[in-house]
Amino acid sequence: MIGISIERLKHNYILNFLDILTPTREIISKFNWGISLEWENEEWESIFESSMFLTQKYVFVEGEKLIEIMENKEIQFIWSVFSAFPKSISVDRIMSVPLPFVEYNEKNGYSIYYETPVLIQHALAEKEIVVFDSSYVYIIEREEELIPQLKSVYKDYERL
Repeated sequence: MIGISIERLKHNYILNFLDILTPTREIISKFNWGISLEWENEEWESIFESSMFLTQKYVFVEGEKLIEIMENKEIQFIWSVFSAFPKSISVDRIMSVPLPFVEYNEKNGYSIYYETPVLIQHALAEKEIVVFDSSYVYIIEREEELIPQLKSVYKDYERL
């Protein structure tokens, strides 16, 4: 498993998912995505169709639909985990495993993503994109696909 952290995106904060999406569109579309929405936003239901909600704060969307949403809405993600699942895995199976959330180690004052080895939280996910306090993005994946694309665009990355 490999992971990187990106601090400086195009807008110096996570304006929207397009910062990550633009260089990785083909890869994003290959998966279904579970997204944890870990802060209140009155617009979630207008951004994501109600049929996509699996719980109050977790949506499930096909990669193509995620691209369409992100291209048509300007969204700032503050605390979120985007988990990529192979399209062959059912929603019921995904929901049978604990859902991921943005983790922070209060005791030590750092993100768990700096622990070794870096791990994807959801056992069935192939990749995770973690938006941490709207200022960092962590990308973790089992097989390198997203990371080489992002490293070529964002030179100021740090290996986790």
